[in-house]
Amino acid sequence: MGRAFRRGRGRGKPASSGERHGEYTQFDQTSPKFDAYYRGQGIVPAEEWDTFIETMRAPLPTTFRITSGKPTARQLLDAMHNIYVPYLSNVEFEGERIAPPRPLEWYPEGLAWHVDVRKNVLRKSPEFRRLQQFLVHETDVGSISRQEAVSMLPPLFLDVRPEHLVLDMCAAPGSKTAQLIEAIHSPLTSEPDAFDPVPRGFVVANDSDTKRAHMLVHQAQRLPSPNLIVTNVDASSMPNVQVPWAGPDGKVQQRELKYDRILADVPCSGDGTLRKNLAIWKDWTPNNGIGLHSLQLRILQRGLALLRPGGRLVYSTCSLNPIENEAVVAAALRANPDVSLVDCSADLPALKRCPGMTSWRVASGKGAHLSKRRAEASGEEASKSEDMPWIESWAELKELDAELAARLPESLWPHGDEEKNHVERCMRVYPHLQNTGGFFVAVLVKQGDDSESMAEGMVRAVDAGAIDRKRAASQEPEEPRKRTRADEEGAEGVEGAADAADDSKTAAAAAAAADGNAAENVEVPADKHAADRKSSLLRKKKDGEEFVIGAGGMPYREDPFVYVDSDVAEVQSCVKWFGLKDFPVGNLLVRNAERVPLRSMYLTSSSVRAVVSGGGPGAGVHPALNPIRLRLLNCGVKVFGRQESTSKVTTQSRYEAPNEESAARRENVSAVLDCRWRVVADSLHSMRPFVSDRIVIPATLEELAFFIREYYPVLERLPGTVGEFLRDAPMGSYILDIRPSEYENHKLTVNLSYPVWRSVASANLMLDKQEKSALSFRLFDSDISDPAGQRQFSSNPQGHKRGSKAAAETTEGEGAEVEGEGADSQVAEGQVAEGAETSEIPATTSENPVVPSEDAEKTEGNGEETTPAPTA
Repeated sequence: MGRAFRRGRGRGKPASSGERHGEYTQFDQTSPKFDAYYRGQGIVPAEEWDTFIETMRAPLPTTFRITSGKPTARQLLDAMHNIYVPYLSNVEFEGERIAPPRPLEWYPEGLAWHVDVRKNVLRKSPEFRRLQQFLVHETDVGSISRQEAVSMLPPLFLDVRPEHLVLDMCAAPGSKTAQLIEAIHSPLTSEPDAFDPVPRGFVVANDSDTKRAHMLVHQAQRLPSPNLIVTNVDASSMPNVQVPWAGPDGKVQQRELKYDRILADVPCSGDGTLRKNLAIWKDWTPNNGIGLHSLQLRILQRGLALLRPGGRLVYSTCSLNPIENEAVVAAALRANPDVSLVDCSADLPALKRCPGMTSWRVASGKGAHLSKRRAEASGEEASKSEDMPWIESWAELKELDAELAARLPESLWPHGDEEKNHVERCMRVYPHLQNTGGFFVAVLVKQGDDSESMAEGMVRAVDAGAIDRKRAASQEPEEPRKRTRADEEGAEGVEGAADAADDSKTAAAAAAAADGNAAENVEVPADKHAADRKSSLLRKKKDGEEFVIGAGGMPYREDPFVYVDSDVAEVQSCVKWFGLKDFPVGNLLVRNAERVPLRSMYLTSSSVRAVVSGGGPGAGVHPALNPIRLRLLNCGVKVFGRQESTSKVTTQSRYEAPNEESAARRENVSAVLDCRWRVVADSLHSMRPFVSDRIVIPATLEELAFFIREYYPVLERLPGTVGEFLRDAPMGSYILDIRPSEYENHKLTVNLSYPVWRSVASANLMLDKQEKSALSFRLFDSDISDPAGQRQFSSNPQGHKRGSKAAAETTEGEGAEVEGEGADSQVAEGQVAEGAETSEIPATTSENPVVPSEDAEKTEGNGEETTPAPTA
């Protein structure tokens, strides 16, 4: 949702209310200023005010959505309908009947759910606690996202398709970004067959705060995608970048990147989140919205400048204030006559909403002196009981206080053209309508043919080899167009860096001094962005350190993003070993200046490659300019990790376990490790369609259980067909395909894939202990990877057992609360420099694919019988 802005804390969600409190009654949920302001604005009819304000003071329900396009989407949906809803339909807690979960009726395919229970019920009710634990597990692996209901709306109205270039301008913490990634890979559907592993479009997730931008990287690890770019620039001055583009005739030129879809979920005062951010009650003032209006308008204006003709932009906030909503949209419409509001009244018909306001009032939270001056001017006595010092126009404010008027923009007030511009097409969502938070959404479209996305031309250019340094000199510049004010604003921050730079090198000299690499001999067409390029290429020295200046004059110290030549031996070994067919091998990327695969290789889409390698020569260790200008932090998904092993090993002829009989038959032979790279669990959802069946091993749930229990079991102990396959197979990386099967009263209903490494005399499932443990709990309802078998909690309502006190505290503490976007997220570093330690977080490899068999035992840990839970 729109990020609430609190001075002194930086941009982000509404500030935490401090310590977590079990009961909302510990906060004073009243604000005379809030009541007076919004009553005066008339945001809801007078007869609805009491219901509205009572709902604002009630706890916010828990909501979550099932990730579309994953193999487990349909199963999780069936589990909700067939297991959890019946199981929770007759629950009473402390004498109160608790409603079971229900789908959000307006969300496509019924993938979003609503649970209207208090937190103490989630923690203390055995039935609902099982649901809570289920949500925690599924959230950890990306199968479910806990997100406030109204926060799900902007991506739905954005109407994203796989071929779209999408920009999320203010993306952190990333819940909406996750929806956009889902939409790029799989239109909102619960069917996994609709999943496109490497679509033509991409999502740029940007945030101006570096720490919050890294939070986006962490969020992305739950949904690994080769079509994601994470950047770190000020959204209000998002820089223009050049990318290679080719028309149907194959003629390549440099074009300014324009997006098909843009989400401007801007920083806001956040008073629509009062139900979960209780501290706002105390701090609320009309000035919160006034202080953000100009920033919000700049972000919206910049977004419209980056939108292509025919493209769609969604502007949203979690504020109720028309100063942050309709006033911003109306001002943007006046400044952009080629932009109009879209009538979305027929979209999501089950969603209850109110039209946008075409008139509103402005009040200053510190404007008591204005009332006095107004009274003096009219010869009347000032009213001491005036609830809100309303100012009807900017002209009136100028008469009363010229100094204050000089600080406030005229765009705060209505201009009389709101009905003409159909501002009523904006949408207001109020808490009392469907038991949600408050929200504002406006859908804008730029006039023009909604024809081919730029992605098609970018992919054509990349596929034609336009980025290759041997052919880059043939690129032709785009026809120049008139530079707009929005373009100037986009370059303002970078040009300021040029003025302050002491380095006297020209852009061409800096490019010549830089490492050549992929950008060597690239001819950058001279055009309107020359000044921006020059400032971005300048480098400064501070305390002996040399670094590159990026957007906004900020230093850019990231390791380079460099694509590897497809004929490199390490790449070719992967192509041969994994039998990669129709795989975009030219889109493999590394994070070192030598352009050599050392520890990791990442995969991006061709459209992402056009951005990362575009813009012309870079500076320092960066071969291309665009990563510097965008302050690129992360892109793509890690697909290959180097397995530390020597190229030659001494093996046994049959790789048998060491014993006297096998030793007698042992032969010392020199075996060559054909490929020292293994496929990474994160990438299996994207990589699996390209991999040859030669390295795929069919397996059962029982064989997977063996690998979870055992660490590096010797080959002779491997069970079934998996053992037969691996004992006769050469060393290297393989994929374990677990087919629907049963094991010890647990039933697998979908296919799963996990990476396996076959070494000299053993094999291992390539998941770390924590990942194995989590997978085990979700498949078998216990940690079979731990010899002690200590049960911490169950992920389904079958056979729930009480764990230790410490385990119980764990489930009730950090990570167990379901608070939507307000929950804390751990910051991750994402892609790191070569040689640094990394941890792999599996994506589609750890979903909950098991439903309990009908004959599963239903007893508590102490052996006492319990009420049977329903089965699938």
